[in-house]
Amino acid sequence: MALTAPHDDRAPAVLRALAEAGASFFPLAGALTRRYQTTHPARFAQDVERWQGDITATVNALVARLALLEAQHEPRLVLPDTAFDVALWFVADPERLGLRRGELEFDGGAVVPTASQASRIASGVVS
Repeated sequence: MALTAPHDDRAPAVLRALAEAGASFFPLAGALTRRYQTTHPARFAQDVERWQGDITATVNALVARLALLEAQHEPRLVLPDTAFDVALWFVADPERLGLRRGELEFDGGAVVPTASQASRIASGVVS
C-alpha cells in the first residue's frame, strides 16, 4: 500500500481563514466560529489525520508480519550468554586455540577457522 502525504490546497484554506476572521468581529459569531473550527476541522487537517491513521495501520501490519516471519524462521541455535562470552574470549586471542594471529578467516562477519585449522581443533591437535 503506497502512502502519499496529504497536499494542502491553499485557495479553500485562505477563504476559510477570511470567513473565520470576518465572523470574529461579532461577539456571538466569534464564539460560534471557534466551535465550528472544533467540530468541523479544515479538509487538510482531516486529510492529515486520515494519513496518520493509514501510517499507523501500515506500521502495525508490518510489525505483525515481521513477528510472523520471526516465528517461522527462528534461529535453530541459540547460544547462552556464557557460550557467547567463551567464543569472544577465543576470538580475542586465537593463540588459545593453537593458532597464530592472522590465521582466522572472516566469513560474512563471523570468525571461522580454515579447514585445516578446524580439523586440528576437532582432533584435539592444537599445535
